[in-house]
Amino acid sequence: MPFSDDVKQQAFTRSEGRCECTSTHTGVSGAHHRGFRCPNPLDQNGSWELRHKVAEMAGGTSTLDNSQVTCLTCNDMAGGR
Repeated sequence: MPFSDDVKQQAFTRSEGRCECTSTHTGVSGAHHRGFRCPNPLDQNGSWELRHKVAEMAGGTSTLDNSQVTCLTCNDMAGGR
């Protein structure tokens, strides 16, 4: 089940316009963020994705608690769609 528009808005507000990814990989800035939050800024016009922390296939739900706002680079590095 996809995230509702309400959850999408709440998640973007929570992110404060920054990618919430903390995975170890190289982001747009070229720097590894190893456990620290990705520094890539986002805007509400589609430069981000809302991902499930726990995939739906693994029993994850489309709730705010199970969501993570990511920049397109981090989403792709994490195997985004």
